[in-house]
Amino acid sequence: MAIAQEGVVKSISSGAFNKRYRLLSPSSTVAATKALFEKDFVTSDNGQYRVYDRFLAIWLRERNA
Repeated sequence: MAIAQEGVVKSISSGAFNKRYRLLSPSSTVAATKALFEKDFVTSDNGQYRVYDRFLAIWLRERNA
């Protein structure tokens, strides 16, 4: 949901990103992102992460609004 809210995330393990979305720790965020990446929910282009399916990203943003 945090990646969908941001649209594009440059530093998934930054303290600011983790604090903004109240995530447990940077290492947990990296592990979760890796799992989402392997299942093709998240994609990475030039070190920037985004939700692969645009409709899923829109749904996640609206669900969290």
